[in-house]
Amino acid sequence: MPLTEDLEDLAEIAREYFTGRYTHAIFSKEGGWPKVIEEQVAKVSKEQGFNESRLPPFTEEEVNLIRGSYDFFGMNHYTSKLVRYTKPGEKTTSALFTSIYEFNATLVTDPTWKRGQTDYMVTYPQGIRAQMEWVRKQYGDIEILITENGYATGEPIIDDDERVDYVKSYLNEVLLAIQEGIKVIGYSYWSLMDNFEWGSGYSSKFGIYQVDFEDPERTRTARKSARYIADIIKNRVL
Repeated sequence: MPLTEDLEDLAEIAREYFTGRYTHAIFSKEGGWPKVIEEQVAKVSKEQGFNESRLPPFTEEEVNLIRGSYDFFGMNHYTSKLVRYTKPGEKTTSALFTSIYEFNATLVTDPTWKRGQTDYMVTYPQGIRAQMEWVRKQYGDIEILITENGYATGEPIIDDDERVDYVKSYLNEVLLAIQEGIKVIGYSYWSLMDNFEWGSGYSSKFGIYQVDFEDPERTRTARKSARYIADIIKNRVL
């Protein structure tokens, strides 16, 4: 999303960079890379002294092979970012979701947004609906399956009210998207139980079931969020 209204064009580029690079070839009518991304990466690659773009173009055969090869749009969504131009002298990193080098852009978050166990996992429920609206605008009325959406805590707590609030607020936005006519065919929370989470190891706990990693039996205990989600499934209300 744009940090300010005048940055909407940059926000659209960011959407294409972080989503369109993986979806345009499959879901768009044209196929291949998003044009704005392909052209800019080629330009920057040339400036860096490369003989060819770091983003090799699709052949016509590849475009035809990949375009339309889908059954549904699978979407992982945890958090949102704001985008602005990188300030002169500002240091950027190559870490995921921090900057877009080719477009001199930096990703930030609103300091008022609630944070979970990790700083990069801020809570902004409206973001999941905005993403689905963008998908429909780009690719038409395709079916969307939300394959991952979740909230991490650090402490092994059972009464995880923050996670309950997260799930409720995000599912409410999903419901609003459905009421707008967006074809949401499913939702899967991440994760059923605590597990090894990439670089965070066992310190980030996404599970609706707590796992006691000190117990050789790896005892599982249902958290409040597990009971809440079970209630949603049973009664079909938030």
